[in-house]
Amino acid sequence: MSMIKVVVFDVLGVLIGQNGLLTQDRFKHILSKLKEKQISICVLSNSSKHLAVSHKELGDFINTHTDQDFFLVEDNMFKPEPEAYEKVLQHYNVTAKECLLIDDGSDNIEAAKRMGFETYLYRDAEGCLGALNSIVDIQ
Repeated sequence: MSMIKVVVFDVLGVLIGQNGLLTQDRFKHILSKLKEKQISICVLSNSSKHLAVSHKELGDFINTHTDQDFFLVEDNMFKPEPEAYEKVLQHYNVTAKECLLIDDGSDNIEAAKRMGFETYLYRDAEGCLGALNSIVDIQ
């Protein structure tokens, strides 16, 4: 696997939700390790920016940990359209292989894979945290 330079998180079902990453204490440790390794963190969501403003934990996460947020509805685009993923590549000036997309939508994962992204299909926080540890080689 290439060196990951950007980790891209979906919002609904991944960061927030019944078993979202923001409910996990270990997630904060992993975020700090990503930053130590100079790995950028962003959100890519089909929802609106209003969600981040109205959800305290999500708003705090975005303000504290992310370099960029892409709320696609405001640009009239949506995952799994290739243009949605291109926004991330252009903003960070990276190749798809240097990005890890974590999403709970299989259509979104498949579209990103076709473009060359590293991907992780989110099912639960524990599995995702373990995958993040191994993918970015965090000890």
